[in-house]
Amino acid sequence: MSDKLVQITDAIAAAIEAHARREHPAECCGLLSGSNGLIIDIHQLRNDADKPETRYFATPEELFAAMRRIRESGQALLGVYHSHPRTAAYPSASDVEMAFYPEAFYFIISLDPNVELRAFKIEDARIEIMPNTVRITALLFGQAREWAGSSSLDLELDAPATVESAFTVLKAQHPRLAEMQRSLLFAVNEEYASPSHPLSDGDRLAVLPPVSGGEAPSRDIFEITREPINIAGLRARLLEGDSGAVVIFDGVARNNTKGHLTLYLEYEGYEPMALRTMEQIGREVHERWPINCVGIIHRLGRIDITESSVVIVITSAHRKIAFEACHYGIDRLKRIVPIWKKEYFEDGAVWVENEQVAGGRQ
Repeated sequence: MSDKLVQITDAIAAAIEAHARREHPAECCGLLSGSNGLIIDIHQLRNDADKPETRYFATPEELFAAMRRIRESGQALLGVYHSHPRTAAYPSASDVEMAFYPEAFYFIISLDPNVELRAFKIEDARIEIMPNTVRITALLFGQAREWAGSSSLDLELDAPATVESAFTVLKAQHPRLAEMQRSLLFAVNEEYASPSHPLSDGDRLAVLPPVSGGEAPSRDIFEITREPINIAGLRARLLEGDSGAVVIFDGVARNNTKGHLTLYLEYEGYEPMALRTMEQIGREVHERWPINCVGIIHRLGRIDITESSVVIVITSAHRKIAFEACHYGIDRLKRIVPIWKKEYFEDGAVWVENEQVAGGRQ
């Protein structure tokens, strides 16, 4: 019957439970609204049934008023909820009779013997149980990958699931991850996400240590490579007759760090998101300066001493804005692009945490 799932936040689930307890021993009832499959609002209704202990019924006046509020807020009806004060969280015969909205999910909360909130689709007297769990894939990088011992982990989470609840499960499986929790960032399906961001089946949750260090205009270039960067080739690909200046930043591997002899560097990254954030930097540069083109190429894998790890090229009519834009580009890259650097020395190796904006990313 259904090809989509709906997500309900912890706050809404708690509000449903509070409503059920307040109306006990009668059944409570109400509507749930939101958008894009995420429930964000609850609309409590009065149970006007003749036998409210075993049935629920909302008056047409109250129901229509709630539906009007939902429409006026720009949301959609996503769910109908009610409680079973003394029986299991499963639709009764009367519940099936009252299922007038086949497009909505039906939530039933049971208080006895334990609190249980479950979701169903009910259509043509058929009942489909919605899963109580959410399955996602966690992607780990840099130090987080090493401590977890894997770059990809499949997780099954209790619904409703969030980034925070997923990371709680990861910490339980791999306790050392808790040591870096305060400096971690997260992304869901290649977009930065807060700990409260809801998770759905099939989501990809990236666990991102601090990084080291619309579509873009068609002439701009953003690439990830594992081969030596061809700087002259990048310059030639970007430079056209309308430019009077080319500024190139070439970041190379040096042979020492704080007095320690560096043997070589190694970079790894979350490639799909790295490309998207590089394109974001390109858009930001174009918004701030009237440049012609921007090119960013970052190399992953082993980088030997004096080899280029990242190259940024700016072309413009005049030199001043090209210098400013190039400076901005490398500073932004070191803050938001999910690529990490590991330095190898004669006596070991260390992951390098570079610039990070306090309180999140800008």
